[in-house]
Amino acid sequence: MKNISDNVAVSQVKASKPPGGSRQTCIHRLLLLVAIVLSAIQMAWAAEWKYVREGYTFRWDLDSDHATLVRTDNKQRVWEGGVLPAFWLRVHDRSYELDAGKVDWSRSQLGPQGGKLTANYRYGRAQIQFRALANGISFDSVHMEWAHPVPEIVDVYFGVSRLTDRQRRTVASLERPFWPNWQAEGYAIPSAKSSPVLSFFRASVFGNTEFPLGTFNTSGQLYAAAFPRPIYAGAMGGDAGWVALGAGDIPDGAMYLQVRAMCGALRYGYREDLWGAGPDRREWQLPLVLQWGKTAWDAYASLFASIGDGLPVSAVHQKAHWNSWGDFQKEDYNVREIADVAKSFDAEELTLDMGWETFESSGIPNHQHIPDFEGAISYIHAKGLDLGFWQSLTWVKDPAAVGLSDADLLCGADGKPRLNNNFHNPFWSDSSYFVLDPSSDRAQQFLRERTRRTLQTTGAKLLKLDFAYALPPPDVAVPRKRAMRGERYAYTLLKIVGDAAREVDPDVTLQYYGISPLLKGVYNLVALDDLADAGNDEPGGHAQWSVWAALAGMRGFALMASSGYDWHSDPEILLDTAVLGAPGTVLHRSLPDGSKVPDYFVTRRRALNRWYRRQVGWQPLWLNSSKGSLEGEPSLKCWGRLEDGGKLTVLTLRGAQSRLDGYSGAERLRWSGRWALISQDSGDIFRTKRLAVIPFDFGSLSFARRIRPSRVLAVHADATMEYANWKWGDGLLTIGTPPAQQDFDALLGFLVED
Repeated sequence: MKNISDNVAVSQVKASKPPGGSRQTCIHRLLLLVAIVLSAIQMAWAAEWKYVREGYTFRWDLDSDHATLVRTDNKQRVWEGGVLPAFWLRVHDRSYELDAGKVDWSRSQLGPQGGKLTANYRYGRAQIQFRALANGISFDSVHMEWAHPVPEIVDVYFGVSRLTDRQRRTVASLERPFWPNWQAEGYAIPSAKSSPVLSFFRASVFGNTEFPLGTFNTSGQLYAAAFPRPIYAGAMGGDAGWVALGAGDIPDGAMYLQVRAMCGALRYGYREDLWGAGPDRREWQLPLVLQWGKTAWDAYASLFASIGDGLPVSAVHQKAHWNSWGDFQKEDYNVREIADVAKSFDAEELTLDMGWETFESSGIPNHQHIPDFEGAISYIHAKGLDLGFWQSLTWVKDPAAVGLSDADLLCGADGKPRLNNNFHNPFWSDSSYFVLDPSSDRAQQFLRERTRRTLQTTGAKLLKLDFAYALPPPDVAVPRKRAMRGERYAYTLLKIVGDAAREVDPDVTLQYYGISPLLKGVYNLVALDDLADAGNDEPGGHAQWSVWAALAGMRGFALMASSGYDWHSDPEILLDTAVLGAPGTVLHRSLPDGSKVPDYFVTRRRALNRWYRRQVGWQPLWLNSSKGSLEGEPSLKCWGRLEDGGKLTVLTLRGAQSRLDGYSGAERLRWSGRWALISQDSGDIFRTKRLAVIPFDFGSLSFARRIRPSRVLAVHADATMEYANWKWGDGLLTIGTPPAQQDFDALLGFLVED
């Protein structure tokens, strides 16, 4: 590998020893040397830090704090802007000012692989440590020492600058004397908009917008549902390439990508003007990491690979799930029938969703909804199903009923408890909830006791954690303890519940939505959401979520690919589920008109529940699918799953016959219709001794095999038999589907065995 120093340069001038001569000549030459050295120092003070890597050149003018990322070959711009932190402060309890730093060269130390900068601010001095990464830059730490009196931090920004006089005449708002200065052709924020789901946006479409990158603001526009938040990063770029800009550690401020008239900035919200100044010494760990790539997905993947750990969680957390929400949301609480259906689909785990409690967060069974709750739980266990429960992490409907007071809740500046709903809609205040403050020992104890009681009394193996997103931002409330503020608020709640659950059962599965690897220590199963915000395009929404979910799969999370609500969309969703991992079902157990679900839908979902990949930790093989760009959203055609150093263990085929390059053996594939191929051992699909083949349409499939199979089995719900409609020749196995509709609908799929 080429050394990083080969691609990094810092402007510098070396002085030579003055030559000998007369005393006067030596003095003149010494003065000349001093002038040269001073000139060199002045040049060094105007230094540009440069880094060339992976086809891109990063230049940073440290005097002006202006960085650019361009393609090395054609100098086409990807992104530009500032990277030093700037502080929006309230000073002396009255004025609000922007404090932007200037590099103090006399105290800074730079090298080819990064260095330590000292930046002087009007109200403090910062030590900033940064370093080069494989294809990016990491700002490892910012140590700020404030002058006295200590100013109150309203926001910390990366990527803003003061408006010039000419700029002030142009902007639409003069509310603040600065403006975001990150510029690129567009933005990529995974699933930022719903109905339909959108992830890519040209910069010109925005006026004033804030993308919540963590757990604050609404769960609707401009951020779809819960998945994939939090991601703690955003991406900017275009045709020339992309850069992902995010946090490498969980911030103590509320994290947003702020867009103002096409320009962007990273904002951490504190609002200490409401809650009081912090200490005179502050430290931020990894507040900004930049990673670039040819696509936005590649940039996110590089960023995620540089933070957290990539060790896979235990495969015990990847199971075929059935969730009661498809029925509960229709006020159908017949748990025994739901368990019967889940078992008939070969599900391995049944989660009782919102509605099983007397009210949100009570942890007490609702005997009006489920009269024989204890009997129903025993029935689920007797079916051989693992059991899970939905739990809200933040919402409490009736605090007094569970022994909590105002001191245990988030309160506003007026001291009154705040209420919260998904959209911060004041006209929904009657259906809003109180919000726990983890600063309270009693609130923490409530969460621990509820968690332990739920697991110990029911034998549950899974907790579906919810609503640690769309939280009240620091504009209206913060936890009383400073260490639990910002994005650390949700993290603290997740950790409290997770630690208590693992005390009861070390192998308990903790399900949540966010795909950031920074959260793998507090939960182990990432679930795609239930597509409620996908509008009328559940397959398209699920495909986009699958593309972004692959980022979490690469970092070792277990993945559960939730269904939508429409049985007719389910086959397309299952094709992507086959690659992601464990199936998840929130479908109603009958069609909207009350009729029986057709056999075709039942058998295909049952096939995935039976044959999905149990291994955790994989990489996507995109083939002719698209990871998305400003020209079009992520879309999936044929794609696959790579495990154990590159073995293709899952392949899904859809669309018209096309040549598939990118994996040895895929080029000989021939097919009509849609298919999923899933290895049932550690071998790839062309060498496995046991291969599951699931047809979703009438058609045929030909693919290369290491040897002629010993047999091909047709698998039905309750019977397996030898199948005759296959042939072998020239190293290719060809399978045709049954010609009769009834036989095709009743078929789960084929097992090809050596």
